Amino acid sequence: MSIKSLIITSILLSFSAALASPVLADHSVSPTPRITIDLVCMQRAIDKRDTAVIVAADKYHADLKKALETRRDELKKAWEITEAKERRKAIRTVWDHYRKSVKDARKVMREARHTTWKQFYTDRRQCGIHALSDDSTNESADIHLQ
Repeated sequence: MSIKSLIITSILLSFSAALASPVLADHSVSPTPRITIDLVCMQRAIDKRDTAVIVAADKYHADLKKALETRRDELKKAWEITEAKERRKAIRTVWDHYRKSVKDARKVMREARHTTWKQFYTDRRQCGIHALSDDSTNESADIHLQ
């Protein structure tokens, strides 16, 4: 091997060692902080939300049942009226009251559901800023309850 080849080989080895040294160096990088979510807090928030939704759904269904029972009883009374004009008027009134009762029950349910979920969003934020990343469900999940 000639001196010239030896020098070139030495330069190449030095250069490759310089390139490899950052890769081989011990980089003490601190680990990324763990994402913390207070799991018990989330369980409490879910329990609070779903219990409130259940209570609202029970009230809603009780209101619907009452509206149906009232409609049934009032329509039966209306059909006791022998005068056709008065009977039709009574029947229309019964149906109007029924529709209003159902509409009011839906409104109360919708407001209760919205208020409950709004509170849940607040409660969930208290459980850790990353709680949303695990469960991004929103109040549309309960839209079918009305």
